[in-house]
Amino acid sequence: MVYKIEKGNHRAGWFFRFTRKNKISGTIKFLGDVSYYINLQKDSNKIVGLSDGIHHHKHSARIGWRFDASRREIEIMTITYKKGIRFINHLCYCKDNEEYAYEIIINKGYYVYRFDTNISIVPRLSRWNCFRYTLGVYFGGKEPAPKSIYIKLEINE
Repeated sequence: MVYKIEKGNHRAGWFFRFTRKNKISGTIKFLGDVSYYINLQKDSNKIVGLSDGIHHHKHSARIGWRFDASRREIEIMTITYKKGIRFINHLCYCKDNEEYAYEIIINKGYYVYRFDTNISIVPRLSRWNCFRYTLGVYFGGKEPAPKSIYIKLEINE
């Protein structure tokens, strides 16, 4: 499915879907030119993720992105909330208009993030073992999208 973040907005629609699974996987493709220049260039945008509790700003695992103006590439990152504290870590760089496989797995003591051939393992603090909900495409941070951005996101369940 293609998600469009309209210029001046953050959200590409509501995305929440409940699941009992501890894994989300599929493919991601940035369509067209997703380069942008804003005051808060280092803010992280979100692509896909899973809650790890009732509130995703307390415990969750997401794959994020931002345009790296100095490299003119898309930076992919892990975004992990643990006890309400957000941790953002570089995972890799990718190109627009190319399709990449992704996967997020919530294991007993850690999260596994995979984007293409790049893998990151992050310690997990949540003990949640109930329903989860999917988290979707979101621009920002504080600033809204400076132009319309299209992301093709497929989710395998």
